[in-house]
Amino acid sequence: NKDQIPGLADLAPGNEGVIDFTIKVAPAGEIDPAKNYQIKSFARFSVGTSTSATSTEDADKSNLIVSKINSDLNLKEEVRYFDDDNIAVGSGPVPPKVGEATSYKIYWKLTNNLNELNELKIETVLPKNVTWDNKNHADVGTVQYDDSTRKVTWTVGRLPITVLKAQAEFNLAIKPTEEDRNKILVLLSGTTIDAIDSSTLAHITKTGKSKTTKLEDDEAISDDGRVQ
Repeated sequence: NKDQIPGLADLAPGNEGVIDFTIKVAPAGEIDPAKNYQIKSFARFSVGTSTSATSTEDADKSNLIVSKINSDLNLKEEVRYFDDDNIAVGSGPVPPKVGEATSYKIYWKLTNNLNELNELKIETVLPKNVTWDNKNHADVGTVQYDDSTRKVTWTVGRLPITVLKAQAEFNLAIKPTEEDRNKILVLLSGTTIDAIDSSTLAHITKTGKSKTTKLEDDEAISDDGRVQ
């Protein structure tokens, strides 16, 4: 009412007003993919102090607004030298050494649990001192490297809601120079995930953090990643 929103004290025919509010939706872990999640909103209003005896239940009800929820799309990115079984998936010295090549395994893990996605792709541009190691695999879609743009692209395209998880992997390599000594080198400068939600038609875009030779994702590595 006008005590909470002064603009409602007088609303003439044809005038507009705005009421801002927020609501909480269920956490991703509680989502049931079999259900159709959406938010239905409407407003009820009263004019004056009396109620007409001929009014119906919906006479004081606004139009219904249906708001759909974007899919919960996420990308987990890991740079590893050892896998979860402590088996080497990289090669060369760790920490990296001047004049010697070191290879790392990059894991991209997709999760999606609400709506089907279209035009889904993941991209990253390699820093100038990082080279493509040409060892790649993907559960769905294809992983390709463009030497002219230095761009790695995982093209998935359509991701049905029945596919809750997908993974791709590839190898990168570095060969530090004397200028790199005692430095922590950037391996990935920020990976971007991009898709169209088939239900809401929203454009979903997210960008991850940079990854370095510190190998924060590899629990078997304890050094700081500085080039020796």
